[in-house]
Formats: sequence, structure tokens, C-alpha cells
Amino acid sequence: MILHPFGKNIMNSSIKQILLVEDNPDHITLTKEAIREGGIDCHFEVATSGPECLELLKKNKKYDVILMDFSLPEMNGLQILQEINELGYDIPVVMVTGQGDERVAVEAMKRGAHDYLVKTQDFLVALPMVVEKAIEKHQLKMDKVKLQQEIKRSEEKYRKIIENANDIIFTTDFQGNISDINTKGEILLGYTREQFLQMNISDLYSPSQSEVYLENINKVKEGIPVNFSINLIPREGEHLIIDLNVTTIELGGKPLILGIGRDITERTKLEEKIRLMDKMALLGEMSAGIAHEIRNP
Repeated sequence: MILHPFGKNIMNSSIKQILLVEDNPDHITLTKEAIREGGIDCHFEVATSGPECLELLKKNKKYDVILMDFSLPEMNGLQILQEINELGYDIPVVMVTGQGDERVAVEAMKRGAHDYLVKTQDFLVALPMVVEKAIEKHQLKMDKVKLQQEIKRSEEKYRKIIENANDIIFTTDFQGNISDINTKGEILLGYTREQFLQMNISDLYSPSQSEVYLENINKVKEGIPVNFSINLIPREGEHLIIDLNVTTIELGGKPLILGIGRDITERTKLEEKIRLMDKMALLGEMSAGIAHEIRNP
């Protein structure tokens, strides 16, 4: 029995699937015993040659780790590793070499092996920890890839929402340089996204609006969301009256200013007409009242 210095229960989550590529029956037995005594709950499949290893991989691509001896019949470990890479199997490989083959181990690492062990007198003691490390390192890599995919899907989802929004949505840095804007902003203001990325937000409003914008942006920089109206200058046509909500966000670890603006130009004009009509109606009533008083003192 091989006693592991760190005790058992190194990995106690789920049963690990290990592909052991080894042609020596005694080494197969000792390797299995060492890994299980090291506390790894696992199931072994054994291949005694390179072709047999590749055949098993075709049937089962879900091994947690491949533990491979370098010296094998028909194909050596480096040749098998190259085949594994070319076939696109994303499985961590631990290469086991004989004493004097350290150069081979280094070459295996260059070709994508996760780790290696040299068959010294006590290499079986270190074996469980090396296997555990290879599995955990690969799992961290897979988790990172999964997280990046989720972030990408999330970004695509919100990009789609932003692109289909009826409001102008843009981001700038704290100096006002535009870092992004949606399609609605392009349509209303008449610039392409590439042109916007070369502009500062101050290019879109007249100097007379500068005080209003900067006063509100200073509040935003202090962490206070604001809502205000501002006139923006499109590339062509009349000024647009924009009802603007502004706050701060963090994107990629970088603080940005987020603006969501609704075009209220037509609504403002209509409201102004209604106010004028109400004023005229009031003046009419006052005039009628004065005329009545004159006729009937």
C-alpha cells in the first residue's frame, strides 16, 4: 500500500474519469493504487498503446485527465500528444517519463501537456497531487471559457436591446469623449458610429448649453444620477430637444458616463402651441369680460 503524505480526500466532489496510457501491467497496478490512496475518487480506462488510446478517445471525449507514459509500443508519448492536439481533444495530459528523459518532458510541456513526472523512486507519492493539479487547472480554464461565453452572450443580448431602443443611448469617458452610441443616435444626429468615436459630447451642443451640461455632469461624477433637457445639434436640420437621463456605469473595470436621451422636439413644440392657444383663449375671455363691463358699467 502506498501512503500519501497529505492524506485522503484530495478531490471528493465527483468521480473522475482517468485514461491511463501504460503498457506495463505492474506500473498500471501501482499507478491506480497510488491515485486512489491519494484520495482521488476515480474510474480508470487503460490503453496499452497509442492507437488504442486514440480509439478510446473517439468513443469517450469526457476524460478528466490522460495519464500517459512516454515509452509505448507503436507510438511514443509525444506522437500521441501531437495526435490528440490535431484531433482537437481538450483534455489535460500528464506525461510520465523515465529518468534521463527530462528533455522529453520539457518538449511535452511545449506541445501542450499540463504537467509531467519523472519515474524516480518516490514519484508515485507525488502522482495524486500532480493529477489533481492538472484536473483543477483544466477546470479553471473551462470555467473561464464558460464565463467569457456568458459575458459575450450577455453583451450581445444587451447590444440587441440597445440597438432596437427608441432612445439615444451613448457612453462617454469622464472627459466627454464618446465611446459608444446606438443606431437611434446615428439616425437622429446624422453621424456614423465611427465618426462619433472621434467626437466629444461637447461637439453636439452649442456653447450656450455648455453650462447646463457640465453642471449636471459634475453631479453625475459625484454619483448622483440626473435628468435634464438639452439641445443637441444634428449634422443637418434643426436643433433637437433631448430629455436626457445620465448616470455612471462600470464597463470592463472602467468607469463611464451613460446617457439615455429621448427626442422631445415635436412634443415640446406641440406643448408650446397648446400654451399659446391657452394664453390666447385666456386673453379672449379677459377681453370679453372687459367689453362686458364697458357695456354694462
